[in-house]
Amino acid sequence: MRTDAETSPSDAPEDEDWEPLVDEINTIDRAQDGSLVVYICWKNGKSTEHPAEVAYKRCPQKMLQFYEGRLRFRPK
Repeated sequence: MRTDAETSPSDAPEDEDWEPLVDEINTIDRAQDGSLVVYICWKNGKSTEHPAEVAYKRCPQKMLQFYEGRLRFRPK
């Protein structure tokens, strides 16, 4: 799992909606316990990591963009 997040989850905004504050989802890793950890890059240049459940709730469109950007389609 990556450990280069500059800030802790407690440094993330308290706002319910993070969409306008998030620049991009950098990556998603699987933790040793099997859970998913989301690395978020913020528009202010900071980076934090969060459980996937939090990211799905607070920035669902950014999560969707992350997955859609990595889809690969087979030719017909």
